Amino acid sequence: MGQVIITLKDASKMEAFIEFIQHLDFVETTEVVEDSSTFSENEADTTSNGQHLYYEPQSSYSVADIEAIAQQFPSDKKWTYTEALDIFPPDLKVKLEILNNKLIIMAAPSILHQKISNRLSNRLTNFVEEKDLGDILVAPTDVKFDENNVEQPDILFISVKRNAIVKANVINGAPDLIVEIISPSNHKKEREEKRALYESRGVEEYWTIFPKKRYVKVELLSDGQYQTFSEVEKEGVIQSSVLDGFQIDIQELMPERFFAQEKE
Repeated sequence: MGQVIITLKDASKMEAFIEFIQHLDFVETTEVVEDSSTFSENEADTTSNGQHLYYEPQSSYSVADIEAIAQQFPSDKKWTYTEALDIFPPDLKVKLEILNNKLIIMAAPSILHQKISNRLSNRLTNFVEEKDLGDILVAPTDVKFDENNVEQPDILFISVKRNAIVKANVINGAPDLIVEIISPSNHKKEREEKRALYESRGVEEYWTIFPKKRYVKVELLSDGQYQTFSEVEKEGVIQSSVLDGFQIDIQELMPERFFAQEKE
């Protein structure tokens, strides 16, 4: 006996749908299954298709919620992209990365972090769109280097010629340019691992921004290794090689008023 699971997006149509189904002479039985979003905590063990559910469905999830899901697994678990998609809730607002099979759950960025990201991504977007060079995307956007490494860079650029790596829900390959805005929670070892990953997978240009120091470093891939292309601290203009002609003064990127508000 074959079975088909049908989910109705409008529960008010259930009665009419069941009545219709029962008039089909080849349908043996019909059964209404309660929607998983109405399950209690004890009942939310499986989805409608029998897959184990590691969380109670809700409208949004905090960092603590995601950490609670991760804590159900051994601390030394080797995570993969496919597993993360199966285990964690869809449409997360929390930044979730996999770096060399390690799961990294990141808290919401600070206001300063967001201001810098918005300022730079807006300038980059205007530049790229004016010249029809490709796409600027911002976090949270999954960048899948392989099953064991999925990052969510703060800002990334993908050129027109490499548009094939842009899929519906993931960037399947290395962007041309990546920008990371460094937060206090970004440990040095983790930063070094990310840099090594981007370098080995061919990310042509890599920006690191240290807000507290008002320091920006742009590195360019040369013979498989990153070399400093542009570097500014507190004063000066940062330039891009991949986006030839793009530049931004550090006073424009990180004006002093951003930091005055941080102290309030």
